[in-house]
Amino acid sequence: MERYDDGFAEERQRIERLVEEIIAGEHKIDKLPNSSAGFSGAAQAEYFSKARYHLESDVSNLIVNHKQQLDELQLLKMIKGQE
Repeated sequence: MERYDDGFAEERQRIERLVEEIIAGEHKIDKLPNSSAGFSGAAQAEYFSKARYHLESDVSNLIVNHKQQLDELQLLKMIKGQE
């Protein structure tokens, strides 16, 4: 009987190789500057006028992608040497 292979094993191996390369220093992870500029006045008023929309879209994104974010956290911990 042929074993079902949906590509997850290959993908997991590729990710593990990439993590090992990052740990070995073969890839540089760019650190992005904190680009969150302070805002006040009109920009602040506009943002908070749409706060409900932003909250709904952020929460729905978290619900849809929750497993993916946990996987990314696990990979980050591997890279940082916490697991």
